Formats: sequence, structure tokens, C-alpha cells
Amino acid sequence: MSGSGTASGTGGSLSVSNGELYLIITNIPTPPGVPTITGVTSSDQALSVGFTAGTNSGSVTNYQYSTNGGTNFSAFAPAQTSSPLTISNLVNGTTYQLQFKAMANDLLSTNTATTNGTPYTTPAAPTVSSVTSSNQALVVAITAGTNNGSSITNYQYSTNGGTNFSAFVPAQASSPLTLSNLANGTQYTLQFKAVNAAGAGTASTATNGTPYTTPAAPTSLSVTNGNGQVTIAFTAGTNNGSSITNYQYSIDGGTNFTAFAPAYSASPVTITGLSNGTTYSLALKAVNAAGAGTASTNVSGTPAAPASPTISVVPATLASALTTTYGTSSTEASFSVSGSTLTGDLTVTAPTGYEISKTSGGTFTGSVSLTANSGSVASTRIYARIKATAAVSGTYNGVNFTVTGGGATQATAATAASGNAVSAMGLTITGISIANKVYDRGTTATISGTAAYSGLVNSESFSVSGT
Repeated sequence: MSGSGTASGTGGSLSVSNGELYLIITNIPTPPGVPTITGVTSSDQALSVGFTAGTNSGSVTNYQYSTNGGTNFSAFAPAQTSSPLTISNLVNGTTYQLQFKAMANDLLSTNTATTNGTPYTTPAAPTVSSVTSSNQALVVAITAGTNNGSSITNYQYSTNGGTNFSAFVPAQASSPLTLSNLANGTQYTLQFKAVNAAGAGTASTATNGTPYTTPAAPTSLSVTNGNGQVTIAFTAGTNNGSSITNYQYSIDGGTNFTAFAPAYSASPVTITGLSNGTTYSLALKAVNAAGAGTASTNVSGTPAAPASPTISVVPATLASALTTTYGTSSTEASFSVSGSTLTGDLTVTAPTGYEISKTSGGTFTGSVSLTANSGSVASTRIYARIKATAAVSGTYNGVNFTVTGGGATQATAATAASGNAVSAMGLTITGISIANKVYDRGTTATISGTAAYSGLVNSESFSVSGT
């Protein structure tokens, strides 16, 4: 076969010359240029990648991405053709090696350079495990929540139950967290948020804390000498945020201190076991949950035996009023009894409606005996309360506990002048019904059923009957 000829069409031509066939392609498609990554923004389980498109970007129909440095590529579905490109369903905290290719139908650009990205979100809430009080500060032990892909760099705190949060300055990124410049004795409602590169996370559950320190020194000490003992009246110092629960005393000018047992929590206090005629240098310290506070100024006391039998009762009036509901005994109040130069034992007797004991929470009776030893009764705490059987209509204000015996003049401790009371106990009656309840002086009201009573106390009984 011989001859020649040419045929042309879109994209090229076909020609024959000397028996040979030639295909000439003149319109070869150009693949898109490689994009340039400009930045990676992290979010929750996702990465958003900003880029500048390469050449021939007008033909781009989608992009492919790789999260393992180019080993595998996947096309975005649905297609993404403009910056930024978002890769979803990632694992927070995992670093991905990102590459991209531009697609123009079946044509692909070359790969971008590798850029790393790590998705993350705000941290989970911490858990508060303990709050330790100190002077104008609270130390809070926490267990951190998950950081959700970004290291915790600080915490925020709230002292008003989550209304306002402040970041620690300087930053505190681990347990324990210390809140300073607080007011002793004020209860704060605490919450905490962990902070990472994504911001502040969820708040912890609210926890209360009250800063405090040891109490201030007692002042205005005044000594009353007794037989083998001294009684010290004083003005309490500020408790500095925690209630005073006891006092310590020194009889050697503050070198050694001993806690009162049983405890004293208010003025006056009595130090026993001393030698008559010996002068002691006395000091007191208040004790609260933080420990013993500053010592008072020293004062002197010299115990001495009285010339005649004497009974001492401290305080002369109970510190607080006592209240209860019929059928239940009240809380306790106390006073101390001592005696010197006695000719016999002492008897403490409670007024009507009250009962006493020598032991807090012990067996209570109408009277107790105090045994004199060599003519003396050491200071003994007497605990008093309103009896469970005390009548609602009884008289409980300004009545006296009496101390008699030993050849001494009777001494008393009075109840508070007001506020002592017994409230009525409610009684519920069920199980009965009443018919013809109209009062017309002619119709009988009939009660039927078996009455049941709820609320009876002190082994009492009650009945309802009638027509």
C-alpha cells in the first residue's frame, strides 16, 4: 500500500505517509500544580488545613489527603475544592503527617510537603479529692480529667460556686492547687476548670472550703484562788476562722502547756491539783482545728485553803438555754463543782424537770454525790439536761441546781433566765370514723373503728371513745 493523507480533529491529527500511520496529539491536558500548605488549625477530632492553590487551579475538582506521610491517600467525600480543607473523625492527641494532592478529574498534582497536625479540644473536668485549710488559704488536691489531646497548662478557679472564674497567676498545672488571699472564717464554694491550648474545659463539682488558722491569745486574765486550785476568767481572742474547742494552760510561765480534760471552750477555766501556798505563773492558749494559738500574758495565782467549809460552783448561770420536745431529753450544758475544808461529801440536786450526770452522755439522775477526799472535792464537771419526761407546762427558766453538804453553805448554778422550754409532741390518731357529726342537741355522733396512735412516748397510753 502506498500513498499519503491527513485527518484532523479536536486534540490532535491522524496522518498516513508512505504506508505508515502517524497519531499526532496536540492538546495534552495539564495537571494542576501542587498546593502549598499555609497552616493547620486543631479542633475536636478534626484538623482544618489552610493552603494556597497551585497553578491551573481552575481545573481542580477535589483534593486528596494523606494522614500517614503519603503512604495512603483518600479523596474528600463530598469534594472540597477551596481553602481550608477539613479532615474529620480523627483521634484527639494523635499527631498526623499530612500531605495533599490536587485533582483535576483523573489528573493529580504532585504531593505537598509533609505538615504535622494534632487534633484536640478543651480538657475534661477535674475531680476534687480534698480541701485543706490554712491561714487565709485553701490547698485543694485534685485528680485531673483527660486533657483531650493538648497538655493542661493551667487551671481556673471559682470561689463563688461557678459565677466567676479566674486563672491562677502564676500558672498552676498540677495538684495540689493553692488559693491565697482569702478571708479566714469565710466559707467558699469552689470549682475548677483545666486549661489547655483549646481553652478552659468543664467545671468540677462544687466543693466547700473555709480557711482558718490558730486562735489569737486570750486577754484580760483574772485569777480567783481556791483550795488547791485557781479559776481564771478571761476574754477570748478571735478564733481566726475555726471555733475554739478547748484551752491549754501553763503553770510554769509558758514553758509547758497542758490541754484541759474534759475540755473547756469558754471562760472561766479551773486548774486543779495545785499546792496551797505556792505561787504559780499562769498562761492560757486557745485551741481550734488548726491547733493551739498564741499564749496569753502570764498572771500569778496562789491557791489557799479557806478558813471554813466552802463550795464553789462555776459558772453561776448555765451558758445557754436548753430546749427539747416532750419525750426527748435536751442537749447538755455543764457547770463545775469543787469544795474545800469540808466535813463530808457533797450532793448535787437537779431542779424539777432536769437531770444530771458526772459523765457527758452517761447515766442521768436527779442527784449525784461527790466524795470529799481529806476535806476537799476536786473540781468536777456536772452535765445537766432537761428530762425526756419533763412536762410541757413546767418551769425551766431561772431555776437552781443546788450543791449541799460538807458543812458548807449551799451553792447553786442557775439555768438561763429565758429560753428554756419543752415543746409538745404531736400525736396522730388513725383508724376511726365519726357519723352524724351535726350538733343539734338531738342527733348522736357515733365513733366507730379501732383507734391507732402514733407518737406516744414515755410508755404512756391514750384512748378515744364516746357517742
